[in-house]
Amino acid sequence: MNRISIPKWAERNEGTLGKACYATDLGASFVGKSEEIIQSPAFDSLRGKVQLIFTSPPFPLNRKKRYDNKQGDAYKEWLRAYAEPLRDLLTPDGSIVMEVGNAWTPGLPTMDTLAIEALLDFKKE
Repeated sequence: MNRISIPKWAERNEGTLGKACYATDLGASFVGKSEEIIQSPAFDSLRGKVQLIFTSPPFPLNRKKRYDNKQGDAYKEWLRAYAEPLRDLLTPDGSIVMEVGNAWTPGLPTMDTLAIEALLDFKKE
């Protein structure tokens, strides 16, 4: 498999993908809307070549935030929609590591199962 120089790739695509926070031979980080970034033609050269995707998407909180977080079924659908584009970036033995926080069930002293349901939907997809 041909190795890609991640710092050079990030530099070439910085304007297209948003601002690069950093780039090393091991990876790169960009600030921007991930839905747009991972669907960008700039990512075509990475498809099937990424060993690890480490992400922490917005948590499924029960209160609206200024960044317009999704809730309920809309959150599950939003997260599920990431499964295919992220999978297509991975090598056959690549991994996705995702941190999804929990939220309390409104009015009850229990954890909401939305985060678990969303991860299971993601996995099934």
